[in-house]
Amino acid sequence: MSAPQPVVPLTRSQPHQTPSNTKRESLKLGGEGRKALIKRLREFHEGSKDLVEETLLDQGLKYGEIHNATLPQLFKMAYVCGLWEEAVQLHRDHMKRCRPAPLPLPPTKP
Repeated sequence: MSAPQPVVPLTRSQPHQTPSNTKRESLKLGGEGRKALIKRLREFHEGSKDLVEETLLDQGLKYGEIHNATLPQLFKMAYVCGLWEEAVQLHRDHMKRCRPAPLPLPPTKP
């Protein structure tokens, strides 16, 4: 099985900001989503270790600290590696799982 390919070309360019969503809400993953994103980043890393590590360093990130990375750092890593859409989908999946149940309707009076 071949290594996963990047969604966009990974190049060593000038540092850039992780895109923010237009609603200005913070992205959440939960434990399950966090593990899934780290797994995907590790799979991607296997395909081109040196380039990924150098590119992350250019962005002020260290691949070796992926397990202890904050969510903003993980999202930035995902963006730099071309995995932004996958990261956002993990956020959406988490929000669907955590959506509160609708409140019951009040009893009707006879």
